[in-house]
Parts: sequence; C-alpha cells; structure tokens
Amino acid sequence: MPCRCLPVRWSISARVLPLLALFVLAAGPSRAEDAITPLLHQIRTAGKEGANSPAVRIAWDRLVEHGPAALPAILQAMDTPNTVVANWLRTAFDQIVERDLHRGGQAIPV
Repeated sequence: MPCRCLPVRWSISARVLPLLALFVLAAGPSRAEDAITPLLHQIRTAGKEGANSPAVRIAWDRLVEHGPAALPAILQAMDTPNTVVANWLRTAFDQIVERDLHRGGQAIPV
C-alpha cells in the first residue's frame, strides 16, 4: 500500500539555521578572547623573586579590567605547574569576582 503522507515543507529558516550555526562555530574566538590571550601569555612570563614583575603587573591590571568575561580563560590558564604564574592568575580571578560581587554578582558566567 503506498504511503499517502504529505511532503514535509521546510521553511527557509530551517535550512538556514544549521548553516548559521556552522558559521558561528567556525568564526573562532570572540574579540574578548583575542584581547585576553596576549595578557595571559604575558602573565606566564612571571618568574621567581619578581622577575618580569612590571610587565606582568600591567598585563594583570588589563586582564582584571575585562571583568567576568575573562574568568573561564583565567581558570584554564591556572592549570600550570608554575606556582608563580598560578598565584598571579588566582589573584586576578579573586579581584574580578570580588568586584563583581560588590556590583551584585550578576555578570559572573555560571
């Protein structure tokens, strides 16, 4: 017995949506990530006994200015055996969270 099903009609949005999703995924990192990555690289140059501290401090200040948007990248960068670098990143993380909590804590990505 032949099927008497009505053909499925795809709307334009149903065809365009997967292409749009693919385009967004292929677009790469956001502008915020583009700005954060060099700062993390600079902080990774921190050495024992204050080696490279002035440059690292500038990068730290700029990283903290990015606010909660920087938290995921900071957490990922904290996975390092270098305790000096981990401490710089931990204090940046703490500073960002502290500032956001004083503003109501709504911007922290959970």
